[in-house]
Amino acid sequence: MLIGTPVAATGDVQIETILMQLRSRQVAVEQIETYGRQEQAAMKERDLREAEARAQQQRQITESELSITVQTNQGKAEYQRALQQAAQIRALAAAEAERVARVGVAQAIATEEQVRAYGGPQFQVTQTVMNRFAEAIQQAKVDVVPRVVVGGAQAGGAAT
Repeated sequence: MLIGTPVAATGDVQIETILMQLRSRQVAVEQIETYGRQEQAAMKERDLREAEARAQQQRQITESELSITVQTNQGKAEYQRALQQAAQIRALAAAEAERVARVGVAQAIATEEQVRAYGGPQFQVTQTVMNRFAEAIQQAKVDVVPRVVVGGAQAGGAAT
């Protein structure tokens, strides 16, 4: 540290050169300190930006995790509904099969009783054939009896 500025003799530049070197050295030290602080500030700013970016990404990660959870729960609910529907279909099919079996047994018993009532299977077959023949005539809408009668002359001279 200098208290006063030394003055050199005329023509002596050595002191002036030393003072210039000291000034340059002091400026360099100050610049190093300034650049170091600027570097620290830049690193802190970078850390801040990274923290902000992580916070923003964290919000998106949280939203996507919640979305995955919701979709998983919806999938499980749909699966349970499908299982319930399948069980309902199986129950309805079993009930329908039972109904068809009971109707078939009832028809067999009724047919057997009819055969007994008609006096044997040949009479039952005859009755069935006649019923089907009558149904066929009814559905075909064919006249069984002719509508026009053609005849010869009678004694009174009138033709029928």
